[in-house]
Amino acid sequence: MHNLASLIDYLQLRRRHFVALLHVLPKACRGTVCMGPLDALTVMLPIVEFMGIPMMSAHGGLMARLARESLGLPVKGGVEIPMLDPGFLEPERSRIDEIRWQEEGYKHFYAMRGTLRSDRLFSAAELRNDIATIEAAYAEFDLAGSDFAIAAALVRRLSRQCVVHDFWVEIAPGMLEAMLDAAKAPSVLRAALLRPASSYMEGLSSYAPFVQLDGMLRSTVTLLSRFIYNWRARTLDSRKRYQIRTGFIFETVVKDRLTEQGFAVQEVKRINRREFDVVTVLEGVVWNVQCKNNFVDLATVDSDARRFARYNRALIKAYEKALDKERRREHLLQARLSIAHVQHMVVTRFPVVCDNPRIVPFSRIDEFVSRARALLA
Repeated sequence: MHNLASLIDYLQLRRRHFVALLHVLPKACRGTVCMGPLDALTVMLPIVEFMGIPMMSAHGGLMARLARESLGLPVKGGVEIPMLDPGFLEPERSRIDEIRWQEEGYKHFYAMRGTLRSDRLFSAAELRNDIATIEAAYAEFDLAGSDFAIAAALVRRLSRQCVVHDFWVEIAPGMLEAMLDAAKAPSVLRAALLRPASSYMEGLSSYAPFVQLDGMLRSTVTLLSRFIYNWRARTLDSRKRYQIRTGFIFETVVKDRLTEQGFAVQEVKRINRREFDVVTVLEGVVWNVQCKNNFVDLATVDSDARRFARYNRALIKAYEKALDKERRREHLLQARLSIAHVQHMVVTRFPVVCDNPRIVPFSRIDEFVSRARALLA
């Protein structure tokens, strides 16, 4: 821990493990000796370091092996699945920092935001501001007319009525049920708030904010913030308009990241009624990039290695077909840009396992220029 940044990185990399522990503790603990505050570090952190992380690594190795076998690739050790984006964040269709706010979003945020205290790292007011930020960023997708609005109103009410010391959240099950009834919450939202994990691996992908201890439901403002952000994704991901719009946003993000690596983005979107995603030039070579915003919630595949392998195989086969299609129409780019040498790549939002250097997971987008030069070499 050389500085505060390295400490944050250390804890951020392990945050899913802390959530997994939170969900398995009520079932796993059988003793009568109470833990002290420092035991969170002296007892729980070693469990994460010496058992949780190795178990997750072993599971990742199994996922990689099954994925490679399904593609007919030789199994080899040391294959790492790029599951997380930079900052150790879960991948998603379109992160909040990639969305360009519209005017109505700014108006909503400034109307709803509250004042934060300077002596608080986390607080109930910050939780409410997080909700306002989500509503503002994704305002164009009518969150106000969706199940997200019900969840947001519930979390705001919890933040005002059930917070202890501006951080801990405590509520009796009956009171939460009454709140849900008053909000006319759908069954899927009720189930998402309290979903006991059957295993540590399942807990790694859990977004349920509550655990039940001593007859009370307990949470924190940070867990509720994490839940409401994920609920936004669950609400929007199935909407066709959102899928299309975030596809264009993804193309813009890829353009920006490639520009940072020295690629010159070309204003080419359509030639002879044929669509192109991102066309760039680097050192006299055209790099035609297909942006695949295919996405499935990691919780549905992360704890099931065989399901991941099946999904991985389907994506790789689709991406290879897309590359073949681009090769057959590269003459259009040659004629438009007057450059003979054209190369084709795929950047995929979902993390995949394969040996094809032309298929680049977005979590490894910074490797794009080195892969490009290796292909030419």
